[in-house]
Amino acid sequence: MSDLFVGKLRALRPLAVLGTIGVLVAACGGTSTAGTGLASDQTLRFPSDSAIGTLDPAQINAETDVEIYQNLFDGLLKFDDKLNIVPDIATSLPTISSDGLTYTFKLNPKAKFWNGHAVKASDFIYSFSRSAAEGQDAYGGNFDHIVGYDVVSKTKDWAKNQTMLSGMTAPDDQTLVIKLTSPWGVFNTELSLMSAAQVVDPTVVNQDDTNWWANPATAVGTGPYKMVSYTPKQSITFDAVPNWWGSPQPTVQHVKMDFIGDMAQGVSKYEQGGYDLVGYGGSRRTRPCPSS
Repeated sequence: MSDLFVGKLRALRPLAVLGTIGVLVAACGGTSTAGTGLASDQTLRFPSDSAIGTLDPAQINAETDVEIYQNLFDGLLKFDDKLNIVPDIATSLPTISSDGLTYTFKLNPKAKFWNGHAVKASDFIYSFSRSAAEGQDAYGGNFDHIVGYDVVSKTKDWAKNQTMLSGMTAPDDQTLVIKLTSPWGVFNTELSLMSAAQVVDPTVVNQDDTNWWANPATAVGTGPYKMVSYTPKQSITFDAVPNWWGSPQPTVQHVKMDFIGDMAQGVSKYEQGGYDLVGYGGSRRTRPCPSS
């Protein structure tokens, strides 16, 4: 794995890291936006020697996939750049009952999916329950301390038999209450770490529970980037979400990622100016700015 990326910890969004590099690379070009020092074409292009398996939070477990999808989805909590647990869609760390069994989260009322749907507490109940049922080969088992997991995790064909975790309730749209079967001191850490804890929009997932994530029209998330094109085993393209609800706002506006089987081809294209960097799952190089 390249040291250009943070990995599974969401201290920084990988494309945001790439964005910083991309800005530096793009700034080497001759055409800049007046007063900013940035190239007029804020597009980052790079290759990967690993194709996408899935970007579905319930199923994801491969490192390449995780690094991409963290830019598309959000959870309740995340890690900052010092590995402290901080709020993501939650407005603060949860209030925990004295017996350690009940966690109460308040959600940011500004949080939205890129299709305009407001994020509701019920969306987290849906997302966590779906992951608990469908993510047994990934990280769904990390919900095993939530009341009702024993039932939901055994639900067959969950998409048609949607059973929600009984330990999760939504007193209102911005309040989420989670009850555990026993005190679990690392619960906040799990919510910050695990892939399965990202929220999805039920209205689009229910259209095609299996392939919704691979269709730009239904690959709806809350992150700063959205998928705009995807050709399996060939390429994927992302655009920054206009007026994204979070901060900081993304600088790089377009990201193009090619899936190639031979990174030597990527290095060759990079050296010819066709890529802005190489190193995602392969050799590590960035093109230096020429001396003036």
